[in-house]
Amino acid sequence: MDRIRKLAAGICAAVMLSTAMPLTAFAKNDDAYKTPSGLEFDKVGEAIEEYAEKNKSEYTAFSAAVVSDEEVLYSGAFGEIDRDAGTPADADTCYEWGSISKTMVWVSVMQLWEQGKIDLNEDVRTYLPDHFFGHLKYDDKITMLDLMNHEGGWGETFWSIQTDDENAVKPLEQALKASEPAQNTRPGAVSSYSNWGAALAAYIVERISGETFSDYAHKHIMEPLGMEQTAICPAHDDNEWVKTQREKVKCAAQAMPGVWTEAGSQLTYIQLYPAGAVTGTIGDMAKYAQSFVQDPCPLFEKPETLAEMLKPSSTLGDTEYPGFCHGLMPHLYGDRIYYGHSGGTNGFTSDLLFDVESGTAAVVMMIGSGEPVSKIPEIVFGNASVPEYEAKAPLTGDYSGIYFMLRGTLHGPLKLIYSVLGTTPFIKDGDKYSALGIAAITPLGDGVGVLEQQGIRMLTALSEQDGEKFINIGGVQSYHTDSWMLIGLVCLVLYIIIMIIGFLLLFIKLIQRITKSRKKYVGMGLITISQILRPVALALPVLCMLLFYSYQYGLSRLQGYLLCGAEFVIMLVFAAAAIRSLTAIFNQARGEAGVFKYSISFLTNAFCVFTMIALELIRFWGI
Repeated sequence: MDRIRKLAAGICAAVMLSTAMPLTAFAKNDDAYKTPSGLEFDKVGEAIEEYAEKNKSEYTAFSAAVVSDEEVLYSGAFGEIDRDAGTPADADTCYEWGSISKTMVWVSVMQLWEQGKIDLNEDVRTYLPDHFFGHLKYDDKITMLDLMNHEGGWGETFWSIQTDDENAVKPLEQALKASEPAQNTRPGAVSSYSNWGAALAAYIVERISGETFSDYAHKHIMEPLGMEQTAICPAHDDNEWVKTQREKVKCAAQAMPGVWTEAGSQLTYIQLYPAGAVTGTIGDMAKYAQSFVQDPCPLFEKPETLAEMLKPSSTLGDTEYPGFCHGLMPHLYGDRIYYGHSGGTNGFTSDLLFDVESGTAAVVMMIGSGEPVSKIPEIVFGNASVPEYEAKAPLTGDYSGIYFMLRGTLHGPLKLIYSVLGTTPFIKDGDKYSALGIAAITPLGDGVGVLEQQGIRMLTALSEQDGEKFINIGGVQSYHTDSWMLIGLVCLVLYIIIMIIGFLLLFIKLIQRITKSRKKYVGMGLITISQILRPVALALPVLCMLLFYSYQYGLSRLQGYLLCGAEFVIMLVFAAAAIRSLTAIFNQARGEAGVFKYSISFLTNAFCVFTMIALELIRFWGI
């Protein structure tokens, strides 16, 4: 799963050199077949080993494999999986796939489509129990293609989708219902990556096949490919060997370039397991990647099924270039398209990429996150590039404005965080839209442009739905305008100003108390408490975010109730202080000067109540 908590420790170069080791020799090929990057097959291993030797500070451990449709060209492991014990990475090292796991969901869906058991354009409610959804904003139908294109409209789940308690793992149906997120956009409108939507698709596979998704994946994907060193269940208990091997890995994260810090085992159990829990060896992942470039593809009964899967199921603007290909992520290399998926969990990062035309695939998995997951595919496939594109129609709309990151929990207390962290102003600058000089979008025509940022160029879709503007970068990351979010951001700024003024007044009160020049007045204690609680009201959403991005990736119900209760009590104090100040105004307490002070107190406390409601600080999703 694409995720968000990081790990640790630096490593000795001499040790790294001694533990870099090939697991299988690369294949010699008299015909000198080449990878898409132009590298001869028999030079692949040499290039990967050279990279690993020269860039030891970029990893603590990683494994990589490159295959053709006929053989393993190279497979190797580098670094240490436990630096304290000096344990080297090897062929038996088990890494977590992260979101590459989702590709098994999409393969399963296409297998059922091939058998005529599922219609990709049918409303998924057809395959679900009655009244399965509880938080839909729109009545529009949601299709399997919407799920495959991450266009179901959902944001991130607010409630935890991971646990460190193996006994707390729930069946998939229960896990989905316990973590259903808010629906941010109309289905089919725009792509916004969703772990929950992918897990929902896996549950539909369960409903249609009559098997748990883990059993289905083993029977119809892993066993036919001979993947005996891979587990998919949250606790890896569907493969005891994998479970044991995974427990040997000690994770690390890059605190700063070249500096790694220890982070322990990072063993967590992913409740929405089809979206990111697959764990196994580099050899098994290589078998899986190789299946996509073999003819016939062993995953499907008919060659037409893989051909259908590789067709664009969504496109970028009015171009013919895909945003998604039935769940697979397309990578544009000029006029060529390669397919695959990337992944990340608490302790691991991975990448899988394949090219049907050359019959080549590459996989890489590493501890933590770092350069190998991008550099190894680059060795095999070269550098991604935007294809030459001639617009079909001139640009007619104006896409300048304040944009907010669409992927997130945009309801409840985390709305405050995302309104700050996800803010991106796009200002029209000649023929471009500039984001503070950090990035720029050059429109190519109506509905499509090119984003440029730090030397990276990506096709970008520009659209408008329900009065909002959307910018979708590369098919995955989307931003949108939101007038209510903008109002909330303004309220937040004013709230912070009021909070600072309140602190200054508290300081003055303290000086007056020390000098004994302070005069008591009606409601003084309540008003003082309200001033003290203003920063607390903002600190709680920050705590909420820290808990959200902890090992559990979301809040537990107990945490939600406690935080929601605390915010509600704070709001009641603000309301009580406002009412007390209002009554003092009508009573003209302490004369004209007092009336002025009470008026200020009333306005500020009333505004604090309004802001907490506007920023949804008391609206914990599902409570």
